[in-house]
Amino acid sequence: MKNIYEYKTKKITIIQYIIVVLIILIILITIFSFNIYATYNNESINQNIITEFEGNNYNNESIIKVILDEPKYADYIKDLSEEISNEEIEEENVSDLGNTNVGTYTATNGKRYSTIATLNIPSLGINYPVLSSTSEALLNISINKYWGANPNEVGNMVMLGHNYKDSRFFGKLINIQNGAIVQVTDLSGRTLDYKVYETGIIDPYDTACTSQLTNGNTEVTLITCYYVNGNAHATKRFYAKARAI
Repeated sequence: MKNIYEYKTKKITIIQYIIVVLIILIILITIFSFNIYATYNNESINQNIITEFEGNNYNNESIIKVILDEPKYADYIKDLSEEISNEEIEEENVSDLGNTNVGTYTATNGKRYSTIATLNIPSLGINYPVLSSTSEALLNISINKYWGANPNEVGNMVMLGHNYKDSRFFGKLINIQNGAIVQVTDLSGRTLDYKVYETGIIDPYDTACTSQLTNGNTEVTLITCYYVNGNAHATKRFYAKARAI
């Protein structure tokens, strides 16, 4: 009787031991599987971001501009920002100063930047030089040309400016009205008046307003960040389109 009892006890102990071992194995497998999934998921997200950018033909600088303040890509944008130093950007801009198609602008920091025009919006008190290229660093200096036609030429000259709370640059742009006059003075000293005919709020990836299909007209498009309901991040963009009169 005692032997039978001891046998049953040993059998139960072995079964308990096996159960404990199985539980430990299941826990280890679960942890290992989770780590693999997390690694794969992070790589997948990063690849999707890169693929999305490459599919839209964005370079590093335009990524920073187009989706600036986009929470979804904050870490990725931070990494890109660290890759582009202010000195490199300034050298890139200043390298154009020997070109007869650009002028010069000496900023408050004492450094010179190449310009292609002056933008004036009398009704808003906006009057700034337009730098010949664009980057996150240059957007801190003045209005930037994003892309498109040259100043006062047929096509659509697209300009970007920060929406600063102290009203600098395009801080007042969202107050512009249809019919307002926008003046662009090119390097030859010629000033053209443009009349605003369209304004709107768009998503960061909506580039329809930058189209060069102007039906032979000379136009400008001004773009800045738009903060929805006072949010800390600018999740939208405000634009104003004007045509030479």
